[in-house]
Amino acid sequence: MLGVEVAVDWSWIGAVVLAAWTLATVGERLAPALGPARLTLLGAAAAPALFVALALHELAHGLASRACGVPVRRLTLFLLGGITDVERAPASPRSEAISALVAPLVNVVAGLVCLMIAGLLAAGGALGDLARAGLPAVFIGWLGVANLATAALNLLPAFPLDGGRLLRAAVWRATGDVERATRWSAWVSQAIGWAFVVVGVGLVFAAYDVGVVVGVWVAFVGWFLASAAAQGYAGFLVQDALAGVPVDRLMRRRFRAVPANVTVRTAVRVWLARTNESFAVVDGERFLGVVSMHEASKLEPEVWPTTRVSAIAVRAPSLSASPGDDMADVMERLDERVDSLPVVEGGCLVGLLERPDVDRWVAKYAAKRSAELRDAHT
Repeated sequence: MLGVEVAVDWSWIGAVVLAAWTLATVGERLAPALGPARLTLLGAAAAPALFVALALHELAHGLASRACGVPVRRLTLFLLGGITDVERAPASPRSEAISALVAPLVNVVAGLVCLMIAGLLAAGGALGDLARAGLPAVFIGWLGVANLATAALNLLPAFPLDGGRLLRAAVWRATGDVERATRWSAWVSQAIGWAFVVVGVGLVFAAYDVGVVVGVWVAFVGWFLASAAAQGYAGFLVQDALAGVPVDRLMRRRFRAVPANVTVRTAVRVWLARTNESFAVVDGERFLGVVSMHEASKLEPEVWPTTRVSAIAVRAPSLSASPGDDMADVMERLDERVDSLPVVEGGCLVGLLERPDVDRWVAKYAAKRSAELRDAHT
């Protein structure tokens, strides 16, 4: 989409199912004369409407980030929202605020336009009266509601939603400390999220018709906000801990590697079958690629004794790093490989970047920051 990769996380299915159930349930109360078949069709209409609203929201984020000079890698739609994966964080509170505010405004405009069109299509029938308004008007009306709901949800002061990012931008501007601003935003977000959960559970047991529908939605949103805030702050700490740290500071200089001339059968017996990890393949010190059980399993076992492991080694820029690379930029490659990342210089394997070593570095940084905060309050 406009040169940006768009991905859909599996958790988005939960939001679609909940939206479909809500529309069908509310429709049954408002217009029981429509019957189960048409109500099911209305429920199914929730999926594309919600998808369009969220996709429009994240696309606006991506374009705003580009306009602020922040390159965008990927847009991912997930449970009740999305993530704009950028190559670096906004450089100032102003760019943070602009990037956060544009997307909800786009949703508000789209929502109002859809409601106006739906009102015209209803041709005298009230949109609230599903039986008289007609399915096209109801669908476009639901698209408008989905856009307005997306804007309202994202403007809650809950990080990493847009409202939370606006709060962070304000605190950042006031204090000049982006870490403190992120921490405060995350605390506020978690408090709001758990308050939503409590209110939602109470509504589920309330003695009125739509209490269950509203309660499930409120609790669902609250759980999402609390979880997203914790994950957002943890992700910020990881990036903050690793920014400016060269790969060679964390890489291991003593490591295991598979010689290029061994057979696949030997590699499987000695290295690959014992673990899910992948290993670097070397010819002397020269790096040839990486190999795992996944590559070996593509061959028939009968040819393992006669096939050299160098023949199945995979070589790609995303599968290695250089000693001088910034750890904050390398983390995405390490996340994709899960376990380790070869470090290559001048075509030679000089080290191995292991996930446990990175985790220990981040844990030490987090402990140091916690100690600094305790000292600041004593």
